[in-house]
Amino acid sequence: CFDHDDATGTFSPRANVKKSLARVRPSRVAGWPKRFAFDRTTGTFELDFQGDPSIKGPHLIAIAPLLGAPLSVTCDAKSVTAEEVETGEFSVACGNDSEQHQIRVEVTPLP
Repeated sequence: CFDHDDATGTFSPRANVKKSLARVRPSRVAGWPKRFAFDRTTGTFELDFQGDPSIKGPHLIAIAPLLGAPLSVTCDAKSVTAEEVETGEFSVACGNDSEQHQIRVEVTPLP
């Protein structure tokens, strides 16, 4: 992911590689993941999961810094808030029961 400049002894990130690796992914799921996907052309991330009431705590969704903060977050098609708890990691409350749920996150798409 880095180029080395022999003359200066420094490393610099490859912008095209950094861009191709940028994505949204689940970092922690409060339940059982069934499916997750990120479409970089639309900036849409979806996580389908089976809730588990014995798990205390929110879901954590990791968003590559290149993509910025989420534009919108929904739980079962209803708007919810995402709180940044660490750089690039957002806490999302959704589905603290034993039902099927979907978290959807919209970020700025990358061309």
